[in-house]
Amino acid sequence: MTLDGNPAETTLAKGLLKGHQATFGQAPEEFATDRGFSSAKNERMAKRLGVKHVSMPARGKPSKERKAHQRQYWFKRLQKFRTGAEGRISYLSRLRAVTPSACRPVALALTVVG
Repeated sequence: MTLDGNPAETTLAKGLLKGHQATFGQAPEEFATDRGFSSAKNERMAKRLGVKHVSMPARGKPSKERKAHQRQYWFKRLQKFRTGAEGRISYLSRLRAVTPSACRPVALALTVVG
């Protein structure tokens, strides 16, 4: 997904979930993000779309209830998966296996290559 400008991450969750629904015909069972996406509105929206487990760490100091929510096994598992994926992408970027041109449309890549 390519975006114009630098939109706030809190505005992107709906588009990500809608894109997943358009591609696969249903909402994902699980959705993990970093704190940048975190908002009560995004969590409610994900649940409303049918996501079973929404793993969005709270911003700021979490309440006792929120701490208990974030200590659940599935919440931690999703956060570990997300951070691991980011690490793998970073590693591949440093190896130059993943380049910005790999993310552009094919026509543009063909123009750049030849």
